[in-house]
Amino acid sequence: MSPNEPEQSTPKDEKTTTSGTRQSPRGNRQDHFLEAFLTEPTLKKAAERVGIGYATAKRWRKSKEFGQAVAAYREEAISQSIERLHHAYGLAVTTLSTIMSDPQAPAAARVTAARTVIEAGRQELKLEEQDAQLEELQEKTQLLESILMAQEAACNKSGQRL
Repeated sequence: MSPNEPEQSTPKDEKTTTSGTRQSPRGNRQDHFLEAFLTEPTLKKAAERVGIGYATAKRWRKSKEFGQAVAAYREEAISQSIERLHHAYGLAVTTLSTIMSDPQAPAAARVTAARTVIEAGRQELKLEEQDAQLEELQEKTQLLESILMAQEAACNKSGQRL
C-alpha cells in the first residue's frame, strides 16, 4: 500500500472469521447489492449488476438494516476522506513553507506561498474564535436550561404556572 492510499478498515457490522475472512450479518448477495447501490448511478443498474429484480432491490433498499448499512459505509468513507485530507494538509503546509523559505524560488512563488500561509492562519484563528464562542453559548444555554427547570420544579411544587 502506498502512503497516499487510505487504510482499508472493516465496517463495524462485519465480523472476522477464524480463517481471517470478513463476514457480514447480511447475505452475500445483499452485500454485493450494497456495493452496487453505492457505486451505480441508479437502483435499476445496481439490481442488474447483482442479478436481482428491481422489486427486490426496492424492498432491500427500504429495509432498516440496509439503511443502517448504507449509513455505516458512508460514515466510514467520510472518515477515511477526512484522514486523507489531514495528511494532505500537512504536506501542503510543508510545501508552502519550503517554497516560502527557498531563496532560489521565484519571488512571485514565495509571495504567493506566504500569502497562502497567512490566509490559512487567519482562517484557523477565526475557527478557533468561533469554537470558543460556540462553547460559551452552549455553557450559557445549559445554565439557562437548569435555571428554567428549577423554576418549573418550584412552580409545580407550589401549584403555580410559569
